[in-house]
Amino acid sequence: MTRIYLALASAVLFITCQEASAQICRPVAERTGEVGCWIIANQPVGQLNKPETFWHLDVYATRAEAEAANTAVSSVVVGARA
Repeated sequence: MTRIYLALASAVLFITCQEASAQICRPVAERTGEVGCWIIANQPVGQLNKPETFWHLDVYATRAEAEAANTAVSSVVVGARA
């Protein structure tokens, strides 16, 4: 019986999340709602030579501080805090 409930719950979750999981990321200018995948920056990073890629996110108090920390292998994304 527990397996049946688990299967039903999984099916409901799948149906509920199917719309969000099937969504393709679009430019933020095309945003029509709060939920979705939105591209807020697009900057080439060159050839990634290793199968593992790690992203480190840092927060700076000002845009000037962020720009000062920018290097050839980094990107600065400016956003509003919630």
